[in-house]
Amino acid sequence: MKKALYIIIPLFIIAISSFFIFNNNNISNTKWKLTGWSINSISTDVSNITLEINDDNTISGNGGVNNYSASYTIGFGNKFSIGDIKSTLIASLNNIINEAESNYFTLLKEVSYYELKDNELILLDSGKNQILIFNKQ
Repeated sequence: MKKALYIIIPLFIIAISSFFIFNNNNISNTKWKLTGWSINSISTDVSNITLEINDDNTISGNGGVNNYSASYTIGFGNKFSIGDIKSTLIASLNNIINEAESNYFTLLKEVSYYELKDNELILLDSGKNQILIFNKQ
């Protein structure tokens, strides 16, 4: 019985590690442009909001005015969580762009899952509702 456990446990660890490596590689080293979100009051076209998912478990991009970065983790079932967002502190003269960026950062903090469909990345909240939609760059 002990010999079986010595074989099964390492295989299990390898399988789990492979899952995380494979799952992470689905979206790491990719660049995205925001094309849709769950906010109806402002169009995503008012600014150029981007997301880059890096292989060092960080995200970065431009929120429309400011550059930003944060850490991220990926888990089972396409779970995707984003850490504290750090950004530069520039304001636009256009209040709509400032509001769009603020809304984007708020939604980014709510991300709990992701889906990939062709060249589209869909970020979902904890209820699996679509909140941010990106096209691959």
